Amino acid sequence: MLVRHLMSRGVFTVREEDTCRDVLELFHRERIRRAPVVRGDAQELCGILSERDILRVMPTSVAMIECAIERGIASPKVAIAMTPHVLTVAPDLHVEEAANLMYLRRIGGLPVLEDGKLVGMLTETDVFRAYVTLWRDDATLRVTLADPRNDDRARQPDEPLRIALALELHVTGLNTYNAPGGVKLTSLRVSGARANELPERLSARGWTLLEVERRGIEKVA
Repeated sequence: MLVRHLMSRGVFTVREEDTCRDVLELFHRERIRRAPVVRGDAQELCGILSERDILRVMPTSVAMIECAIERGIASPKVAIAMTPHVLTVAPDLHVEEAANLMYLRRIGGLPVLEDGKLVGMLTETDVFRAYVTLWRDDATLRVTLADPRNDDRARQPDEPLRIALALELHVTGLNTYNAPGGVKLTSLRVSGARANELPERLSARGWTLLEVERRGIEKVA
């Protein structure tokens, strides 16, 4: 899956000369937490502004904001609060690479540029939404496994899949994940008449069953 398949289009943008107060109102009204900052008629990307950036330079309470307004104290400009050096991605980058970039850099969103033009925004919410959608399927059984300690079997990560196919099950999802501590986890989602047999088959082969979730499966005698 590519960034262009998940990114938000029709992105709200702000300008360097906008006030942080106005932008904060925009964020709250549109329920967004960040926006690219553009410059000039060409809409050249020159920064990114988050709600956290705004709160860093603005009064920290409603009372203080109201007091500043009453005293005629101008709200800081976007140019002061924004992050000027923007990390961007291309629309044809794989989503997992973009998500890994956000994770490593601890950022919540990436402007998407194509031929130098802003065409979208990929946020952590977009990634989470895709993840949840991918896990929504018609599987009647989900098992989470840890690699067996037996070295020979540990070299066969596709064994759970082969066991499921041998039972003539329909595999709706297969994911692997390196958990903290170096443990490799496998999540397998299947459906089919013999789905109830899968956990026992996997256990017999030495796989450690961490979770078995059944949905609408009748026990096989």
